[in-house]
Amino acid sequence: MAQDGPPTKRIRMSNDSLKQFLNKPKRQSSHQYSNRTNSYTLTVKELATDKLNTAFSDDLVKRLYLEELNGGSSTPPILKRVMILEFSQYLERYLWPNFSATSSHEHVMSIILMANEKFRENSPAWTSFHSRPDMIPVFFEAIFSLLARRASLRLHERLAHLVFLINAFQSLEDDLVRPQVLRLVSLPLWAALSPGRLQLEMHHHPDWARRWRHAL
Repeated sequence: MAQDGPPTKRIRMSNDSLKQFLNKPKRQSSHQYSNRTNSYTLTVKELATDKLNTAFSDDLVKRLYLEELNGGSSTPPILKRVMILEFSQYLERYLWPNFSATSSHEHVMSIILMANEKFRENSPAWTSFHSRPDMIPVFFEAIFSLLARRASLRLHERLAHLVFLINAFQSLEDDLVRPQVLRLVSLPLWAALSPGRLQLEMHHHPDWARRWRHAL
């Protein structure tokens, strides 16, 4: 979604900085919360040190999504935890390299959340997806399949899915994303407008004009 003013400069944590951040003492309200935090922190430390790159575990993805990204809750994920996973390059190092046509719902939703966080931070969100261009159509098929079962998703999952679609629609300049999202929008149908009406609409909507040129 477009934002007023200059984009915020992205600051990427180094692994050492991430470790220092994770090792800072935390106030814990209960024994149960302490156990969950320690388990979560261990996982992120492993991500930061590449220990999870050797073997993929869908059970780990499901656990992180359900317990730490609040996939099993009616409340949205805590932003701080999403940010830590993003800083650890959870998307680039673990989720996207191991995505396939048979990936679980939790895997797909985790990718959505990590991509949305990149957009929120004004970071290049599609760069990591370009490492496997052949899987982008497969991923968008998984995204579109969620439209048919939105009623079964939790409210915060539906919102994350919608935000991702909005971000995708606003990324028509990306050669790999554009053909995927144009399947859902009426932009190609604008070719049926008379030349005069088309020019008038483009004059009043410069953003549309830019996207129309990319769609040609």
